[in-house]
Amino acid sequence: MNNYLSENQLSDLLYYLTEFEKILYKIPLEQKIYKEGITAGQIFYHTTQVVNFWFLVYAMDKTYERDRKSEFTKQPTLKQIKTSLNFAIDLCRKLPSYRISLDKKLKKTITVEPSNFIVEDILGVLIHISIHTGEHWGELHLLVDK
Repeated sequence: MNNYLSENQLSDLLYYLTEFEKILYKIPLEQKIYKEGITAGQIFYHTTQVVNFWFLVYAMDKTYERDRKSEFTKQPTLKQIKTSLNFAIDLCRKLPSYRISLDKKLKKTITVEPSNFIVEDILGVLIHISIHTGEHWGELHLLVDK
């Protein structure tokens, strides 16, 4: 058994991301889904930005321009969402070829709020991203069913 990030380990995450593609046109992007006024479009964009940022920065030690605050204060365009979503899908499909060890330690341990989940290695990155993406997919998917 190898200890590298594999297609199988990324399959749930890829499932959610490809489902995002299917529901993207079924929900008005300006539809508010949180009492704070956060919209469906902001959640689509934020979720894919998390995937891109966490994998590139923490798993691959690369840079990725991200303005987290604006993910919740500005309404993204459909083009921005699609670009970020397509990048996330492509990245997840390519990640296994980089042979990134699940045991690879992060340069700095991260505590994810509000659960206080400690991320200290690539396995933790995968767990966090998968849970985060699944949570937001569930919220958005419920809007389609209404």
